[in-house]
Amino acid sequence: MNFYYIRDILETYSALIPLFFLVIKKPKKGRWIIFLVIYIVTYIPVSAYANFLERQIRNNSRFYLLINIISFICFSSIIENFIERRQFRNLNKIAIVVVIVFSFFTRTWLNGFEIFNSKTFALTSFVLICYCLYYYKLQLGNLKNLYIEKQASFWVVSAIFLYCSGNFLLFLSYSNLRGEYENFAKYVWYLNDLMILLMNIFFAKGIQCNWKK
Repeated sequence: MNFYYIRDILETYSALIPLFFLVIKKPKKGRWIIFLVIYIVTYIPVSAYANFLERQIRNNSRFYLLINIISFICFSSIIENFIERRQFRNLNKIAIVVVIVFSFFTRTWLNGFEIFNSKTFALTSFVLICYCLYYYKLQLGNLKNLYIEKQASFWVVSAIFLYCSGNFLLFLSYSNLRGEYENFAKYVWYLNDLMILLMNIFFAKGIQCNWKK
């Protein structure tokens, strides 16, 4: 098994980890669970097909665009569910519209669908990092949350924060890096795959915290 197949497995099928935890025990009902399931069941087939196209040396940038938009909508909605503030909900709705418009603008009018532009990933990562930091700020300001590590929200938000903060600089520079050092860029992309694996492990931990007793 070569490096490319290992990368495909990490990038695509590590999302089965939280799905497994969702299946073996029913977690308490929650809006964030719904968005997490939507993310998993849409991400796996789209990611698998994108990697298939890459192995066939065919363009897959539009599918990464779809992954980015789906991930942002689901992740931001999950964080919104945990924050539960009306102003934040309104702000997030605006952010979702801006991200969708920006993503299609950069693809359609600036780069086209033939070029993978990782800067759209950098934008969504930056917004989600800000969301996560706001969540942490609220938790620190609430003295009732003495055992935050036992809350599902902590692990789920931390999963998103780990993925976005760990990949932000990679996403910001990857397009340029790939243009100048293509072979090196392919190996650097393994950082993204590692972050995806860790994110899904954290998701599973969050689901475990939310099991029915």
